[in-house]
This record gives sequence, structure tokens and C-alpha cells, in this order.
Amino acid sequence: MTLGVREDDVVDQFSQSIVPRIVEYEHMPAKTAGQAIGRLDDKIQRALGVLRNARLISSQEALFLLSHIRLG
Repeated sequence: MTLGVREDDVVDQFSQSIVPRIVEYEHMPAKTAGQAIGRLDDKIQRALGVLRNARLISSQEALFLLSHIRLG
């Protein structure tokens, strides 16, 4: 007679409930990193487009957009 849960039950519960959550948490940053790279690329391309085609632009906006290009 034991005082707690059997070792096999603990291992089964761990592998069925905890391990899938760990795997999901490990995959989450990879998904968001791909999205972040896409947003960053879009921001850089937009900055290039505005700087190439703008007729009038303030120095503040130009520096802001140039910082995006430098980041890229």
C-alpha cells in the first residue's frame, strides 16, 4: 500500500499534459520571430519608398526614416 500516486501515473500525466505545453512554448517564439522579420522588412521598404519618392519631407521625418534604413 502506498501513500501517493504511482510513478507510472505521474510519468503518464506528465507526458500527456506538461510535455505538449513545453513544446508549444518552444515553438511560439519561432512563429513570432518570423512575423517580426516580415514587419521589419516592410518598415524598411516603406522608408525607402517614402525617401525615394517624397518631394517635400521634414528633417525630423527624414531622420526617422533613415534610422529604419540603417537598422535594415
